[in-house]
Amino acid sequence: MTRLLAAVWRDEACTPEHGAAIRRIRVVEYPDGGRYAVAVFTRTARTCALLPAADAVIGTAARLAVDALRAP
Repeated sequence: MTRLLAAVWRDEACTPEHGAAIRRIRVVEYPDGGRYAVAVFTRTARTCALLPAADAVIGTAARLAVDALRAP
């Protein structure tokens, strides 16, 4: 998934217009210019489309991964 996100970032996976739209909503970018492609997957027994607890875990895992990459 991170390879796909990197290809989207470089406009190699789709048209530049579509890539720009995806980048606005899917790749983590910090005010200092640091950019990170983040992919976090979960598995659940429920097929419900709305799982706030799972969404929270995904967000936390992504933050921890990027924090580790940004650490000096």
